[in-house]
Amino acid sequence: MGSITELPISTTTLLDDAPMITGAVRMEHRRAGATATAAEITSALSAAQSASRPLALEAQAVPFAPVSTTDSLHITGPRSATLTKNSAAIGIEVAPTAVALGTATTGGSLTTIPISGASFTVNEHAGKVIDIDNSLGNPQTRWVLSNDATTLTLYEELDEVPADGEAVQIYTPIDEVILDGFTLSGGSLGSAGVVIRKTRRVILRNLHVLSNGGNGISIYDSGSPVAGEGGGVHVENCVSDGNNFGIFVYNCDNAVVIGGRYANSTGTSGYNAQLKDCRNSSMIGTRVSGGAHGANSKSSGLNPTRNVAMIGVTADGCAKSGIYAHALTNEGGTHIGINYTIEGTRATNCQTGLLLSQPDVGTFVGCHISNHASYNNSGIGLALQAPGWTWSNLSAERSGDLGCEVARRTRGAGMTLTNNNYSGSAGPEFKIDNDNTVEDCLIEGLIVEHTDATSASTYAFLEASGNDNNFIRHPRIYDDISGLASTWEGNFVFNGS
Repeated sequence: MGSITELPISTTTLLDDAPMITGAVRMEHRRAGATATAAEITSALSAAQSASRPLALEAQAVPFAPVSTTDSLHITGPRSATLTKNSAAIGIEVAPTAVALGTATTGGSLTTIPISGASFTVNEHAGKVIDIDNSLGNPQTRWVLSNDATTLTLYEELDEVPADGEAVQIYTPIDEVILDGFTLSGGSLGSAGVVIRKTRRVILRNLHVLSNGGNGISIYDSGSPVAGEGGGVHVENCVSDGNNFGIFVYNCDNAVVIGGRYANSTGTSGYNAQLKDCRNSSMIGTRVSGGAHGANSKSSGLNPTRNVAMIGVTADGCAKSGIYAHALTNEGGTHIGINYTIEGTRATNCQTGLLLSQPDVGTFVGCHISNHASYNNSGIGLALQAPGWTWSNLSAERSGDLGCEVARRTRGAGMTLTNNNYSGSAGPEFKIDNDNTVEDCLIEGLIVEHTDATSASTYAFLEASGNDNNFIRHPRIYDDISGLASTWEGNFVFNGS
């Protein structure tokens, strides 16, 4: 039989290869062959939370009754401590309780919400989180900066000014969630592995989340922007495999995903790793592979989105895109992607290596990509289909289709296209797409070499009719098939070739 032992607060204990935890509540199973039951794990977790201490898991595989809590949570253990869900519910869910605050009244703005009949104490709601729907039915979730007797002032602008009578819900955010070192297996059952909502500080380290019907790790509306709180989202060296999305970080402040491996997303359009509508956030040195999409930064139009970076990320074997950034207005119409950065990334064996897109009228402003390499992708190496981006030092080699396709205005310097169209299909190395009127492109320092000679219709450049005022300066063309290296259509201006 297993039992629960509460360690003295002064004790520091090493559990197998788990981190050293001071004052942990731990599971004791010393009799040979004994394993914890799901009920014992639940009881131990409750004891740990009541004592405001971590739960330290032992190195064993145990059944696990999914946990939903409204309190701070700290679970630690070695990787060999495997919790396997015994139902299709979310494995670990942490979320605060909603409280009806009242209804919005007239006279508000994108950053202020007057509440009908309110009589608040000044700043009693500062540092809390509110939800209020926009006209599309999507929740506008914002942190409260301050309040006076009747009105909330928000840290970030809403998508829409609230309508008179719109219900407002308020939450006291969770202080902290730490999940460290153990494995959570969904056993191929439905729902997500880990879901964390409206939490000031999230720390996930060396966590392995496997085989869930929903997302592996989802973090929503977290990372307090309140000065001095030390808020943020820190995800380091975690692993997700065989989940709908690998890791999904949404509408968070100060989020960083460092290292780790996110693989084999199962959703038809699933992302292995996605930062959506985040601020001052980054993905650094992360590896993504398999599944539909690799690593992604997205602006939905609903929430402020700025200063988002993907640095040193590598993608391999993704069925759709490897490295992907896109801006939409399908959830809200106000906000745009500002100051996105993609640097030092690489995509191999995907369909599209690098994809920058603007599927509707979503917008990017002040974004830049540098030092990206696409290699051996089955479709397009570099798909530059969104305005608002500049670039430098891009390369595409052995793309099955185009080396680079431009479908919106782009400006940059330093692009090398080598041996693309290797599948033998007819087409150019570099193309300005005829699906859009593309104007005022400036490409400097373009190098095209080793254009595939297996097709007599393969050539260096193509510009479709209807485009205007596009410049390629100082192009260099090497080792292309005779007579076709400088074939182009439309009205490119070549300078210094």
